[in-house]
Amino acid sequence: MVTTEGVELPGGNIADVQDSYKYLGIPQANGNHEEAASQSATDKYLPRVRQVLKSQLNGKNKVRAINKFALPVIRYPAGIITWPKEEIEATDIKTRKFFTMHGGFHPKSSTLRLYTKQKEGDRGLVSIITTIQDETPKIQDQEDSSDSSPKC
Repeated sequence: MVTTEGVELPGGNIADVQDSYKYLGIPQANGNHEEAASQSATDKYLPRVRQVLKSQLNGKNKVRAINKFALPVIRYPAGIITWPKEEIEATDIKTRKFFTMHGGFHPKSSTLRLYTKQKEGDRGLVSIITTIQDETPKIQDQEDSSDSSPKC
């Protein structure tokens, strides 16, 4: 038996301590805690959007900042977690509401204009639905290619 001084373990079993942990920022345990991970990503995304919209940037740079500063919070776990469709749509709606509240988007304007590319003359915001749909096949393709690689 090994004894140590000054090291205190929390009361209970070791299983209580190892109940859940984070791997690459995503809560894990015997299975993925997908609901908690998606909620956590959404909770980080929305304040970042609000922070960008409160800034003194012009409209074009606000859209760029959201695409490069806020959206990666959603993009990172997108292929690993299965997102409920209702949550994705609700987050997209909240993003549009924030745009409207901060004067970046007219309430009666077409939402398609917001998501159309800047090269085509519109805003160029990347929607959360598109982000998740783009990331999921990429990760699945990587897994498939790693499965088919020759084993030594």
